[in-house]
Formats: sequence, structure tokens, C-alpha cells
Amino acid sequence: MFPINTLQVLMGLQKTFIDSAERSHRQDTHSISATTLGIEVLIKKVDNLLISHINNRSANAPKGYKMAINFHPDAEPQFEAARQTTQETAVPFLELLSSCFQINWFRETGQNLWLAVIKPSPAIAEHFGLTHEYFVIGNGYPDDFHQRTLKQDPPSAVVDRLDLSTRFVASNAPRADAFSAAWAQKNKSTVIVLKTLERCETTAADQLYKILSGSLWRRDFFAESEPVRDPSEFFGREVIVNELHAKIIFGSPIAIFGLRKIGKSSVLGRLENLIEQDDSSISVTASLIGNSTRLKSGRWWDAAQDAISAWQLKLQRLAAKLGSKVHPKAERLRKSIEKKEAGTRNLAIAFERDIISLLKAAKALKNETDRDSVQLVLFLDECDHFYPHLTDSGHWRTDFFDFWNALQGIKRSLESPEELVYVLGGVNPSGVEQGSLLGQANPLYETQRIYLGPMTKPEADSLLIGLGRRMGLDFDPTALEASYNFVGGHPLLIRRLGSAVHENALNRAERIKVTARDVDRAFKKKKRDLFNQVAWFLEHLARVAPDEERLLRDIAQGGSKTYSDLWGDDIFRETYAYHLERYGLLEFKSELPKISLSLVKDALQRPVATEFTEQKKQLKDVVEAIEQAVRIRLRMDLERDNTPEEAVLRVVNAVPSDAKNRAMSRQDLIDLGSIAGVGAVLDSLNWGDYEILFEKHYNDINWSGPAMEKTERTSNIKSAFTDAHLVRHNNDHQLKSMLDTEGFNLIYERFSRMRDALRLVKFRQNAG
Repeated sequence: MFPINTLQVLMGLQKTFIDSAERSHRQDTHSISATTLGIEVLIKKVDNLLISHINNRSANAPKGYKMAINFHPDAEPQFEAARQTTQETAVPFLELLSSCFQINWFRETGQNLWLAVIKPSPAIAEHFGLTHEYFVIGNGYPDDFHQRTLKQDPPSAVVDRLDLSTRFVASNAPRADAFSAAWAQKNKSTVIVLKTLERCETTAADQLYKILSGSLWRRDFFAESEPVRDPSEFFGREVIVNELHAKIIFGSPIAIFGLRKIGKSSVLGRLENLIEQDDSSISVTASLIGNSTRLKSGRWWDAAQDAISAWQLKLQRLAAKLGSKVHPKAERLRKSIEKKEAGTRNLAIAFERDIISLLKAAKALKNETDRDSVQLVLFLDECDHFYPHLTDSGHWRTDFFDFWNALQGIKRSLESPEELVYVLGGVNPSGVEQGSLLGQANPLYETQRIYLGPMTKPEADSLLIGLGRRMGLDFDPTALEASYNFVGGHPLLIRRLGSAVHENALNRAERIKVTARDVDRAFKKKKRDLFNQVAWFLEHLARVAPDEERLLRDIAQGGSKTYSDLWGDDIFRETYAYHLERYGLLEFKSELPKISLSLVKDALQRPVATEFTEQKKQLKDVVEAIEQAVRIRLRMDLERDNTPEEAVLRVVNAVPSDAKNRAMSRQDLIDLGSIAGVGAVLDSLNWGDYEILFEKHYNDINWSGPAMEKTERTSNIKSAFTDAHLVRHNNDHQLKSMLDTEGFNLIYERFSRMRDALRLVKFRQNAG
């Protein structure tokens, strides 16, 4: 047994050594000196002595004896100021925590209720990856625990020091576990529930290690699918975030493009946080999502009003936080909409006046608080759903121009245009990179374009290491190499593979080293799931950027030679290939492309579905590709040697006026063609119309592939269209019967041959 004052001596030595180690690390950030290593060894030895001493005293202390707690000097007075009952209920938990943490901050919030901030010892930080300080909520009532207990926020004086993704709850109440689990699930965080120590053979440190491993290592941090905002979970992308942030500060409109789940929304969210946390400026943001039902099916003024409402609310909250009497108000557009003043000019004027009103209030706040600038920032994610030239554009065929022309006009009319800036995010860049759309000047043409590709290997490694460390998984260099070879730098695929590794060692009680063998085993186990993830984001690519997806699929199935042989005359070939290269899907060698990741190539080449739902989904994908090929083939060949007007008339005059499942009359089709061309007319037709067009214009079609008589070829097309009808119109009974008779692979190959036969054509310059 140590003398009475040994605890204070050991705690003093511990603090001295920790301070020395931190100074050594600050002075030498690129290497660890021998002095630092020696100090860390001493820290661990003192930690062990301290833990041993605390547990010996805990086991032998007389009943009612209040053991010394590892307090920071600033925290102890606040603990001593608390009521006696609060102290008594807090002591067992603080003793438990003191075996591995320092109590840096303490406050009583009510009788038997308290809050604390704890800092892990170096050994705990290293073992569990707990690299920050952490918030503790203490509830000393044995039976009373409510969810509102968890809603307490850490005080502003210490919040910047905390990792808010993890918090501790100290409570013996039976309901604490259930409430904490529900709260953690809802808030996508980790809650570690502490219970009072019972007399047992294990030490306090051993019991705390068990609690921490059970709470931290069972949670799958890789499975989080929502955009990341917490800096502690934001891996890589620092360079592009800083670049984008600088452009926003200078008022430059920006568009960031990349595959689905590549990290665009996380980058936009990180930028939003950085902008609103900037104390040198009065800056507020509005975030819109282009594929939301309200905006996709709404009108341009709905988007404008949502932006105004978000800016107004955030400015009002900021004014209240700063103790200002400024009351930002912008109601003109809302009132105009309510009065059904739907004239674009009147609504645009109301939109402009609201923005000017908000900027005026922001400037008043700036002057009161002596800040440098003001800025309204609009984030529009999934921006490609607003493009006017896509087949499902709806009202946005015209509203696109009204909205962006209004916003651009307002920006240019301001004395300081950098006060209003917009940032777009999407997959398809065609709505930004073309100077004109549907025959009109494109208001987004001057927007700067930045592509977000897959993570580099160091960034991907940091994701696996950073999240794995918090879960007790240590990825060695061979594991990191194997992971990058399997899934590249796509964050979604990296996370799915990390989850598979976690699941293979779910009940671990100690940290484990992950090797290439572990990664290989996890990859094989989850290969179908990874295929489905690839198919999911390629399906989205086909929907919003069909030309790029078609080129990618052709290269995957036909090899690099397809790029020169089949796509050699397409004037946009290099543009599509450039997009795919920036997406990280293609790489070039000797001016010929190849699929950059074998997983993507395999997913494009080989269907792996076994269940009917999966089979139907893959058949739908290839049927949609047939429809795209039909439209492109007809457009190209009917436009050849004809003016656009003549091509439209050839299509409209060929199809019957009373066709079923077609909402547009002949005159409607002619009107549409005069505005948007023959491609838009073909998009509006049905498969029966396509059969008729192939029949009537058979001699105008540039058929390729095996030689075939007209009757045989048109019969094959009709048969394929009939079978495709079962897929497109969800005739599950007959589709299942066909699958049972022929087998999935044969049907998939038959559809693929039809798709490829229609695609196999020397693209001409008027194909664009």
C-alpha cells in the first residue's frame, strides 16, 4: 500500500510527463525523438502505478470513504462546490473514469445531476483512438432517467475541445441503456453508458476497458451513409475544400461534379460549416436539393422562396446570438406567390428586393460587430435534376432559364457581386459546360467546374485507418494495399469493404491487426453487395449522363478498341471520355482508355443476379439501354441528309395519330420538335412507334452486324421489344415464366445482343 500522499505525487508526475511529451511533439512534428519515446514509456509506467494505486484504495477503502479523483486543478473546486448528495452519487463514476481519464471540467446542474469533461490518458487514446476530450452527463437517480437527460448540450466554454460524435452517460437507472441506444441511433453518434463499479476481482481499468470496447468497437463507423460534417470523421479532400472555400470567399460561382456517393454532399456540407463558422464575416447559407419532390415537381419561385426563407431564418438567429436588434425580413416573394402573381417579371423583381433587403440587414449586423464582409451563399445539390434538356425536366425546361437568369441578374446588379454566390453539386456537367441549351443562352455557362474524383491512396488509407482505429481495427500496409486494389478510392466502396472486415471480427475484445488476407476474405464475402453498389451508382450515371454511361459500358464489354472503332467519329467522344476519366472510371494509356477498376469492369460485364428481384432490376437496366440505343440510332439516321425540320416531319408522319400510351398529338410532337429537335420527339414516343419507324424507314437505317434479310431483322426487333415489354411494364407472372424456360443468363445475353446491334454504328458528326 502506498503512503497517503502517493496518489498526489503520482498524479503530479503524470501531468509533468504528459506536458513534456506534448512539448516534444510540438517541437518535432515530423519525427519522435528519443526523449519523447522515453517520456511516453514513463507516462505508461506512471499510468499503471496510478491505476494500481487507485484500485487498491478502492478495494480497501472503508465504507463512505471518498477516494481521491484524478481532477484537473480547475475542475476540483467546482466539484467541491456541489451539494453533498451530488458528490456522493458522482464519486463512483468519477473514480471509475479516473482509472483512465483526467476530469478536466465539472459542473453541478441539479441535485444528483452533473456534467463533466474528461481527457483520455495516452494509453487509452492510443488503444481506442479517443484523441479528443469527451462530454459526460451524470444522473445519480437510481430509477429516474428520461430521454431529455441526453439532450443537454456541452457548455460553450468547452465545446470546441470536444469530439461531439461520442459522449458518456453515468447512470445506474435501468432505462439508461435503452434511452441511450435510441438517442445514439437517432443522432448517429456513440453513447457510452457507465455503471457503478461492483466489488470484483478485475481492476477499475479492466472494467472500463471492457465498457469502452463493448461500446466503441461494436458500432460500425464504416456503415454511416449520410454526408459527413464532423471534422473528426472527414478524411481527405482538404485540398479541394480549401480551394472551393477560397473561390466562395471571392464570390465565384462553382459547380462540383462526380459520381454518386463520391463525397460531393460531404464536401458541400463541410463548406457550409466553414462559411457559417467564420467569425470575420456575416455569412449565411441556404441548401437546396434538386431531386426533392417539392423542387423537382415545383416551379422556379419555390426554389427561390426556399433560399430566401433559409437566409432570413439564419440571419435572424445570428442577430439574436449577437444580441443585435437588427431584424432581417424578406417577405415580398412569399406574398407575391400567395397572391398568385405568377408573372415571371413580377416574381423576379420580388426575389431581387428580398435579397437586397437581406443584404441590407446583414450589412447592419456587420457594422455593429465590426466584421469584414457579408455573403449569401446558395448550395444546390443534385443540380442536374434542374437541367432543361433532360427528358424528365418538366417545368424546368423553361424555369431553369427563369431562375438562373434572375439570380445572375441580381448578382450583377449588386455593388459587390461577391455578396451573392451559388455552389452547385451534381453528376452530369452538361448543363454547365454548354454555351446554349435548347437554343437559349445558358446562364450557368460561366460557372467554374471542378470534378471530385475518387480518393487518392493516402486519402483512402486515412479513411480506413481513422475509422478503423475507433473500432479496434488496425489496418497494416498490406491490408491498405489490398483494399485499394479491390475498390479503389470510391468512399462508398471503401466503407462497404471496411464494414465487411468489421463483421468478420464482430465480438473482438482486443484490438486486432487487419492484414491483406482479412481484406481478401471480406471482399469475397461481400462481392455481390459491392457489385450492387457499383450497379447503383452506374444506374444513376445512366439516368443523368446516358452518353457517358453508354461509352463506359461499350469499353467494358468491347475493350479499348471500341473507343476508336465504334466511337471514332463521334465529335463528343473526347468530352464523354474526359468526364469518365475525371469520375475515376477510365484511365488512358497510349491514347486508349481502359476501365480503371476491375470491380467496375466486372459489374458491367457479368450479371450476377440469382433472386428474381435482382434479375428483374438488371434486365430493366439493359432494356433501358436498348431504348436509348433505339432513340440514338433513329435520330442519327433520320437526321442524315435532312434538315432538323425535315427529320421531325419524317418521324411524325410515320407514326399513327391514334397510338396508345402516347400523351401528345401529332401537332404537339411537331411543336416540340421545332423547339427541341427530333431527339425530344423520339423521347416522347413508345416502343410500338419505334417498331413502325424501323419498318417504314428500313432502307434509311445504317444497319451493321451480321447480314440479315429485312423480314428476319424486323422480326428479331419485334420479338425483343415484346419480351422487353414484360420487363418495362412489370408483367412479373409472364417474366418469371420466361426466366424459368430460358434462364436468366440467356435472356440477359439476348437483350445485350440487341442493345449492341443497335449501338454498333459509325457515329457521325450530326450525332451530337
